[in-house]
Amino acid sequence: MKTTIILKKAESSAAERILKQLAPDAEVEFVTYGFSPDADFYASDQIEADEGINFKLNYKGSSVPIWLKAHGEKTIETALPAICAAIISGMNIVEVSEALKK
Repeated sequence: MKTTIILKKAESSAAERILKQLAPDAEVEFVTYGFSPDADFYASDQIEADEGINFKLNYKGSSVPIWLKAHGEKTIETALPAICAAIISGMNIVEVSEALKK
């Protein structure tokens, strides 16, 4: 069975090396998130508004607007791994966006 591990892009290199050393035969897929286009999932075009913050979620060539009813870049950093987990688990990227609007 393949295991998926979600890592913050800035920390992914070291974590991948360590995990590969600890379990060299494990079937592991590493998925990264962050603000860099090098990440698998990345946030761009953040805009603060009175109602919260919105940004574009970019994944596999698709870009979807995400609205969060909270403020600040830390809010996005907190939401990104949950968004990754939902999409990796089979939720449609648009469904995730709609669910977060509520």
